[in-house]
Amino acid sequence: MYVSDERQNSFMPRYQDPKEAERIMRDAGAIPLEPYKSSQAKWKCRCKKCKQIIYPSLAPIKNRGIGPCQKCAATEMGARRRAKSEKMNIEVLKKASFLPLEPFPGNSKPWKVKCTKCKKISHPHLSSIKNGSACGYCAGIKLDEIDVRKIYAAAGYEPIGKYPGKTKTPWKARHKKCGVVSSPSFQAVKRGGGCRTCSNTLPVSSLKAERLFLRNNLKPIEPYIDTLSPWKSICLLCEREVSPNYNKVLQRGHQCGYCAGIKVDADEALKLMKNSGFSPLVPYPGGNKPWKSRCVKCKKISSPNYSAVKIGSGCKYCSGVAVDSKDAIAAMNKRGLRPLESYPGATNPWKVQCKNCKNQFSTYLYSLNSSKSCKFCAGVVVDIAKALKHMKKLKLQPLVPFPGATTGWKSKCLVCQRVVTPDWSHVKNRSSGCAFCSKKRVPKDEIINLLAKNRIKPIDSYVNGKTPWKSKCLKCKKIIFVRINDMRVGQSGCIYCAGRKVDEKDAIKLAEKCGFSPLEMYPGANTPWKCACKVCGKISTPAYTTMQQRNSGCKYCKVGGFDFKKPAIIYLITHEEFGAHKIGVAGASDKNERLKKHQRQGWKIYKTKEFKVGEDVFAVEQAVLAWLLTDKGLSPFLAAEQMPQGGSSETVDAAEVDLGVIWAKVEALSKVKR
Repeated sequence: MYVSDERQNSFMPRYQDPKEAERIMRDAGAIPLEPYKSSQAKWKCRCKKCKQIIYPSLAPIKNRGIGPCQKCAATEMGARRRAKSEKMNIEVLKKASFLPLEPFPGNSKPWKVKCTKCKKISHPHLSSIKNGSACGYCAGIKLDEIDVRKIYAAAGYEPIGKYPGKTKTPWKARHKKCGVVSSPSFQAVKRGGGCRTCSNTLPVSSLKAERLFLRNNLKPIEPYIDTLSPWKSICLLCEREVSPNYNKVLQRGHQCGYCAGIKVDADEALKLMKNSGFSPLVPYPGGNKPWKSRCVKCKKISSPNYSAVKIGSGCKYCSGVAVDSKDAIAAMNKRGLRPLESYPGATNPWKVQCKNCKNQFSTYLYSLNSSKSCKFCAGVVVDIAKALKHMKKLKLQPLVPFPGATTGWKSKCLVCQRVVTPDWSHVKNRSSGCAFCSKKRVPKDEIINLLAKNRIKPIDSYVNGKTPWKSKCLKCKKIIFVRINDMRVGQSGCIYCAGRKVDEKDAIKLAEKCGFSPLEMYPGANTPWKCACKVCGKISTPAYTTMQQRNSGCKYCKVGGFDFKKPAIIYLITHEEFGAHKIGVAGASDKNERLKKHQRQGWKIYKTKEFKVGEDVFAVEQAVLAWLLTDKGLSPFLAAEQMPQGGSSETVDAAEVDLGVIWAKVEALSKVKR
């Protein structure tokens, strides 16, 4: 391949004069220490600034103007960078109440500054100042000698010599008051420690200490050491060995733990434990240390301490505070649960298996008296597969996932095709799940039909079939409270139209129609009502039902039939075909045809009772009728068409009450009248 001369020369390195190369290197700040080789070769030199041996190449210095010494270049770069941020850093110092006393040394190096508040010099790091640190002297963290001397002077000391620099190091000082030289530390002076000579806290002689102990009924039995060390002595009162120190005896006097009841002799402790129902198994360890013992009552081993037993604590098993593992297992078996692991404690989870459903779960013992059994059997936790199977059996199709045992489960009844929300806790043990099919809920269309059939117009909102529903009867125009459930079983909606309740205005109209003037408020349909006859003026007490059924007036004005002034009888008869009983009254004369009329209609006489005057027998009859119709809640059983001879209002259902019970009431009321 041919290459031109010009092209070939461009690939060859240019020649560099060695003298010119040395001049360039010296001008750049490096002194060559060996002859020049080439522009790309390392050239041993010495830096003029840092005097270090360096190995730069000539080419980058000549072509790009790079300095020969990398260390000096980095230093210059850092200086330029610090100079650039120094103004901003000085502003940070000023905000922290500092004035710089030297150029910025770097972010993590101490910077000599002066506090503008206390005028003291310190050396904080800029990084700590940025994090919120302030002057250590103003914050009380640092102290200089001037401040320390002020504190010593305030405590009455005059320091001698230079401050040692540490708060715990003793500093020789003279107390101004007594003139005694001592060496208290700054820490002790700052805490309030004063002169020991003035406060009489200097070391005490053994003779002085012994005299103090003897004055407080304590006889030392070993050499004296100092005021803070225990000094073994004999109490002259109880003759036991104790070890109080001098300072406690000086401040508090007689310091015998046995006399004060703080310490206990081993024999006394053993006696107390036995009296409290414990039999110790090891020697007495001390008042507050566990003492292994056996309870005399339950024979279980525990470790109560003497101090607790002294204030009344007994066996933790007998008191129910703790539970023995054998008792815990027996309690679980009693609940129908078999433990699968060792007893973990009353308040820790315990894995068990139900003996009935065989489900495994974790439960808590809590106490031996707890009766909490299997949560699956109790329905607290539900097996979803079993729940779905039972819902299918009830012909219910769930529309949502199982929500919980006590939350309504939205489902569709496959019989009536209605949507219901039964609780699992309600249907788990039942054979019916649909409230509509079981007649517990009433469909809207059935409610409308019942209201229309009984001619009733609702006033308030519907609640449920059991709750009285405020409505208006379209027949009698009265306000009534109906129950849909009652109407579903055939009862009349309006109690006024059915005759089960009487409006006071209607009752007064009937009384006036029968020739009476009421003398008191209307008391009720079956309660005697005090009235005056408009004809004879005599007072009687007819019941509303009597006036309504017999349509008769005053018993004194009545001509023919029953005579209230002559002897009369009360009779109780029954009819097997009708399944009814009847109570009634008749005259005692042999010519009285009342009972014979009943017998001709198939009625059989159960019993009769004669009274001297008809007024008494009539009162007994009315009282028996009030008892049957009001107290027992019965109603007239037969219709007027079934008794052409009259008296249907005095009949009751034979299935509701026995003949013997009715006659016993007659006898009881007869004793009062006779």
